[in-house]
Amino acid sequence: MPEDEKKRSKNKDGPPRSSDTTRATITKVDLDAGYVSTSLKKGIGKIKAGCHVTFSAEVWTDHEPPRKGQIVILSDFRRFTGGWRAMSAAPVTPDTPDIKEVSSNEDQ
Repeated sequence: MPEDEKKRSKNKDGPPRSSDTTRATITKVDLDAGYVSTSLKKGIGKIKAGCHVTFSAEVWTDHEPPRKGQIVILSDFRRFTGGWRAMSAAPVTPDTPDIKEVSSNEDQ
């Protein structure tokens, strides 16, 4: 395991760092209101697996709009009174390095 991954894995109970990323599944898309809700597939720091994290439609990096059920990569987390928010969101694609080693039946 690379040294930076070892350091990240020690941050299990602290707040997520801006460099931390995790996968989530989109549970709701409301582009009229400008936000997307997700459920984390794996916990990160104080944010536990299954926790709902939102992101603004403005931070979405793909040319296609986000869709319910889509798996995404979230990063740069901030805590607000309404819960956790990701300040960066991108779709998972075959080129996403974060999931290349994950077996295909985990995400089905």
